[in-house]
Amino acid sequence: MNLFLIVRNGLGINQESLANLLGVSLALLKKAETNQRNLPAEAISRLVLILDWLQKLPENRSEKTYPSVLVGDLLQKTIKKKRELEARIENRQTKNQQMQKRLLFQTAFEVKFPEEKFPAEASQILALSYEAESFFQQEDPEYELFLLAQLSGLAAMIAFLEKQAPKTF
Repeated sequence: MNLFLIVRNGLGINQESLANLLGVSLALLKKAETNQRNLPAEAISRLVLILDWLQKLPENRSEKTYPSVLVGDLLQKTIKKKRELEARIENRQTKNQQMQKRLLFQTAFEVKFPEEKFPAEASQILALSYEAESFFQQEDPEYELFLLAQLSGLAAMIAFLEKQAPKTF
């Protein structure tokens, strides 16, 4: 493979940038790449230095590192979002349980306090039960799944961020 191409691909630069690094004109570099001209000794020395440096890099350089301040800040924000979402889910679950209990209580209440003898109380329990039934009609199980999926995503993001900055936390 062409050494010039190896260097350009390794650094992610174009011919003009490589010519500048080697201290030659673009026209001379183009001719050198097609074996029509030779580079001056200084340019060859620079090319060899770059190529040697590229070859000494570890093979697995794809692992990116991020500034610990950035990772730490994002981690704290994500933890906060996760806590808020957990509280929201817990509130929804509590409300759901309360509404279920309210419906079950209606039957027990009506047995103990029949509507004929206790019309005001029966009216109150009926209103509470109606509110509970309305709650269940409006409940969207898809939304609850969406919240749980969000929670899983935030937990995964926290695990990822903790791996990015294990020394800071």
